[in-house]
Amino acid sequence: MKKIFKIILYSLLSLLVLVIVAIVVLPRIIDPNDYKPQIMSLVKKHTGRDLTINGDIKLAVFPWLGFDIGAMQLSNTANFKDQNFISIEHAKAQIRLLSLFADELQIGELELLGLKINLQTDPAGKNNWDELVAKTPAQPATATTPATPAQSGTSSTPVKKIRVENIQIHDATLRWDNQINHQLIELSHLTLQAGPFSRDHLPLQLSLDFALPQLQGKLQLTTAADIDLAKQHYVLSDFNFQVDAAGKSLPLSPLHTQLTIPTLVVDTLQQQIQANAFALQVGELHSNGQITLSQFAKPQIRFGLDIATVDLNTWLPAAEAKSATAATVTTKPAAAAATPVLPATLDVQGTITIATLKYRQYQANKLNVPVLIKNSRVQLQPTLNLYEGELHGDWQINTQAQPLRWQLHNELRGLALGPLVQAVVNKDLIHAKAEVVADLTSEGLDPDALQRHLNGTARLQLDKTQLVNFDLRNWLVGGFYDRLHKPRPVADNTERTVFDTLSASLTIANGVINNRDLLAATSKNQLTGSGQVDLIAQSIDYTLNYTHKIPLVVSLGDNDIDLKDQFIAIPIRGPWSNIATPKPDITGLVKRLQQHALENKKTEAKQKVEKKIETEGKKFLQKFLNR
Repeated sequence: MKKIFKIILYSLLSLLVLVIVAIVVLPRIIDPNDYKPQIMSLVKKHTGRDLTINGDIKLAVFPWLGFDIGAMQLSNTANFKDQNFISIEHAKAQIRLLSLFADELQIGELELLGLKINLQTDPAGKNNWDELVAKTPAQPATATTPATPAQSGTSSTPVKKIRVENIQIHDATLRWDNQINHQLIELSHLTLQAGPFSRDHLPLQLSLDFALPQLQGKLQLTTAADIDLAKQHYVLSDFNFQVDAAGKSLPLSPLHTQLTIPTLVVDTLQQQIQANAFALQVGELHSNGQITLSQFAKPQIRFGLDIATVDLNTWLPAAEAKSATAATVTTKPAAAAATPVLPATLDVQGTITIATLKYRQYQANKLNVPVLIKNSRVQLQPTLNLYEGELHGDWQINTQAQPLRWQLHNELRGLALGPLVQAVVNKDLIHAKAEVVADLTSEGLDPDALQRHLNGTARLQLDKTQLVNFDLRNWLVGGFYDRLHKPRPVADNTERTVFDTLSASLTIANGVINNRDLLAATSKNQLTGSGQVDLIAQSIDYTLNYTHKIPLVVSLGDNDIDLKDQFIAIPIRGPWSNIATPKPDITGLVKRLQQHALENKKTEAKQKVEKKIETEGKKFLQKFLNR
């Protein structure tokens, strides 16, 4: 028995010595660089490409089994530009030898330096990687697909644990030259660092520069993922995604974007992605919110988004720079482009709140927008505070219609016109409280199409309308004297123009707003109006008619003229960019007064003739009777 034991012991010792000798001696007596020609020949045989290995190949066995290789290149296909398809400067991989026989596989460093991949598509649509894909052997078809551990709940073969110390990719470049549409896309300076990580934990850092048509910038991502493969449950902690971009395709350039999520949970088994809190920064816009995505095949999205301030002035430089004198009339509108149809299976519910919204010199507060998307339809119900007033809206958008169709109901009550007009013209001109109710429809997506197809009705009501520091009566009377080249009388500065009520109904047809019944009245005066505003041509053709309801005597030398019940027209016409200061139509008033005076004289003359005929007739009759 002792003899057998000695034989086994000596055999094991001999085998151990041989293994140690192999580990120590073989890398010294076998040079892997001697096999370069065989390696390059094998690659040529299977890919049809030339592999060039410029750097040295180094092997290691103990304690780490691995290789280290220098620069090498894989050639491009002959039909494309004279540059390599793939090239690397250095590559390295390590596995701890003894871990091959343990429960946990230990991988040391996986390193790739200076990777460059050149993808090309010629004008005919042929790619420089087609033949490589074609040479990949297809997997044989199987009658049945074995159940995954997640499906069956058990696994007959235990999964080996894996631990990776470090994965590094430095200065990688991916370049795609698409000659079909003459576009060049390049990802450069790509750096990826992951580790140390095990089967259930993965720290990750990624950064790269990108250059796209009319857009370039830098992208960075950091996170750490906790992984449960059996439950298909993944938790990403400290998720931080940043993009700094610049280019003509951006509304604001340069633009900094950052998304931060403390905890992002992805459960593919339950089909759910959840972020209970996130912070999003886009330029100067800062927001916070939460979002949940369920049912990947039929997406259900629930979200909330809170934004402190939205200043549209920073996002619309082109609109601000648009020339006021540019032609805006389109004789033949371009055909409406097809708009994307939202999937009927998409189910979205959420709320967007904005504390302050700014556009040019205008400002609104407490914007609250419940959002509902279902059956390819969008419903928005915005509310906001606007210059002491409150807007309530109900907007329906049908994306199945092409172009998409809008139905808009809006109620604006308690709007203070004074601050609003002051924001427009920087002058305190009017004090009034306004109410507006509008039911509108439109089509399309871009502003021009929305204006061109705008239809509907609206109703305007103003209470206690006062023109500040302006007496409409004195202004019109002064114009009357100016027209007749007479000195103006001293104005009564105590008089103010105040209308108890002002109302108007509007009809909108294809972007043209019509009004025929504007009426503002008091016991002393009345203001009516009619005309139209063309949103497409950006012009106005409107006439106000002022009538004084009590005696208003103007003195012209020896003649006094009472303007009571005589209307004075105030035309407002021209493009928005060049509307002249309105002037009362005194000429028309003078003509009517002259016509009225002439008719009065005719009436007086007729009355004199009739009276004389009556008198002479009586005399003649008296003479006749006295005979």
